[in-house]
Amino acid sequence: MTEKIEGGARGQTEELFDLEAVYDSEIAPLMTQIIAICKKHSMPMFASFAFANTEEEGWNYCTTYLHTDGRRPRSFAVASREVCGGHGARHWYECKGCPLCQSLRERIKAEDQRAVALVNAFVEVVAKRPKG
Repeated sequence: MTEKIEGGARGQTEELFDLEAVYDSEIAPLMTQIIAICKKHSMPMFASFAFANTEEEGWNYCTTYLHTDGRRPRSFAVASREVCGGHGARHWYECKGCPLCQSLRERIKAEDQRAVALVNAFVEVVAKRPKG
C-alpha cells in the first residue's frame, strides 16, 4: 500500500503501509533472542517497530521495554510513554477505560476467542476418531 496521507505531525506526509508479516517472520525471531539475552544479564532495553500505518487503525507498533528495579533508564521510560501514546505497560495493566487500552483489550480478546475455537474444533475431531 503506497497511499499518502497529508497533514501528519508538522504537516509531513505519512505513507500507508503494512509490514506486519515482515515483522513476524524476520524481526520477531531475532527479538526473541535479544530479549532472552537481555533478561539473562538484567540488561535494560527498549525497542520499538512501527510495522504498519493503516487508514483503519493508524500506526501499529510492537514495543519492548525491559528493566529491573535497579536498572531503569529514565529515557527508556519516557520513550515508552511517547511511543505508547502516553500509555506505558503499567498503565495498560491498570487502566479500566481509555480508548487505546480498551481497543488493545478487544483485539486480544478476539484473538483469544479464535484460539479457543480452534482448540475446541481440534478436540471434537480427535474425540470422533475411532479408537484403536
